[in-house]
Amino acid sequence: MSEVTANSMKRILLLVCVAIFTIGPTSRVYSAMQEPFVTDDVMTGQVRIGPGQCKMFQFEVDANRMRAARIVGRFEAAGGGGNDIEVVIAEQDEFLNWFSNHGGKIIYNSGKRTTGTLDVQISSSGTYVVAFSNKFSAISAKTVSGNILIAYLPTGR
Repeated sequence: MSEVTANSMKRILLLVCVAIFTIGPTSRVYSAMQEPFVTDDVMTGQVRIGPGQCKMFQFEVDANRMRAARIVGRFEAAGGGGNDIEVVIAEQDEFLNWFSNHGGKIIYNSGKRTTGTLDVQISSSGTYVVAFSNKFSAISAKTVSGNILIAYLPTGR
């Protein structure tokens, strides 16, 4: 193979790898795993979150029909001085305790972030939330855009 062709092949391979990495976990089939994952939307598009507020997106996990459940996707915040938001994943009651400053067992907490990628395993059946919290801001509203999915392997039951 000539040097020009070899370099062209390397560039094509690099572009394919970048495309696969960029598409990543928000594709309709979570292809980072060997088996095809089923996905359902949890949050897509854009939401506005007022100062001191949060937006919750509820989802269900049924371990009898869902194996290897994960929350996957990306988010980006804009607004206020820091363009930041806090993303929390928890069982619904635990989240409400956390938001009210009464503790609460949180599965994932991003801390204040402008953008982030989620890949969080959910191992037990229950009602959960992905929440975008702006409770730390007394004045500024935030706008969050994202595409968050639940991905799982069906058990066939």
